[in-house]
Amino acid sequence: MWAEADLVAVIRPLATTNATDQLTSAGPKYGPRDPRNYQAMNTRCEIVLVMKTAAGLQGWATNELTLLHFRYAPNVPEFNGGRFIYFDFAPTELELTVKGGPAHPVCVDTDPTYLAFLKRGPDDRFIPVTGHYDSEPSFRMMATPTGGAVRYALKDGKLPKQAEANESVPAIRILPEDVDQESIHQSQMGPTGFVVRWTYTQEGAHKMLAFWRTHAGQAVLTQIGSFERRSTISEAEAPGWTEEGWLKWRTDKFIVVSEGDARKIVAGLKGE
Repeated sequence: MWAEADLVAVIRPLATTNATDQLTSAGPKYGPRDPRNYQAMNTRCEIVLVMKTAAGLQGWATNELTLLHFRYAPNVPEFNGGRFIYFDFAPTELELTVKGGPAHPVCVDTDPTYLAFLKRGPDDRFIPVTGHYDSEPSFRMMATPTGGAVRYALKDGKLPKQAEANESVPAIRILPEDVDQESIHQSQMGPTGFVVRWTYTQEGAHKMLAFWRTHAGQAVLTQIGSFERRSTISEAEAPGWTEEGWLKWRTDKFIVVSEGDARKIVAGLKGE
């Protein structure tokens, strides 16, 4: 992303307003999209630190920039859709926890900043270097480290409570028989991300729905072969989402940074 970006900077989002731009394509891999399903946003950002400017920006100096990005329009669901950036504004309280030690935040912040990889648009607004449909990987949230006192628990690079924590949360294992084997697909998402998509069988879909219903609002552990991910099941359904509608599609995906993790997921889904 560094090589492709016109601007690499630490930014602080200040305010977001709706824009009239239209998103008509998800890129060459995913094809055209109905622009009515997406809302354009202009986010005004303070520039905290400039780390790189391309040749076309030499001599460019300002304390603020306007970022064009998109999100879903209200009440428009999309299965296995795009990764749109949603900014947090001050005052807010963010906490980053160590996997296996969710009660011990190692980073906190009330005035969020982001490391942003951006391209300059023709109208001098900036856009995410990974494109509009999958804009989220163009940003890295930054926070103030506060975890020195927590790290005393680390031993040989792992938290001693890791196994205990994994056992203490509800867990589900996605098995090869839960998945339509012909539907498994791995692809690259932007310069640094990978996505694995699949479709559940009817039995697998009902298994997942039952688990999601039972543990809504809870931290859970999802296991696929040797791959594991901790997450929290949202109690709020996406606008327009229904169980009946999802059962027609039965799709799911995991997005990871490591190609090794993507291969682990594929291998686990295939039973290899």
